[in-house]
Amino acid sequence: MRSHLYNNLEATKDIIIQQIDNGWPIPCLTLLHQHPSMEDYVWHWYIINGYEQFDSTLMVKTVTYGTWRWFDLPTLWDTGK
Repeated sequence: MRSHLYNNLEATKDIIIQQIDNGWPIPCLTLLHQHPSMEDYVWHWYIINGYEQFDSTLMVKTVTYGTWRWFDLPTLWDTGK
């Protein structure tokens, strides 16, 4: 069973880097999220199409509503739900 791979932040970080480096944007759907900065992303599709690594934090570039925004991956990942 490989289910542990789908709930691992570090594995997700590696997959995001690999996909973006290979030119593949990542479609995402967030159903619920506890963080106030994610309010516009609840029950909403968006695209991750970039990243920047700062020390141990991976920032991901999300695109929706015709504009982009940066989030640190741990905030995006931890929906609290």
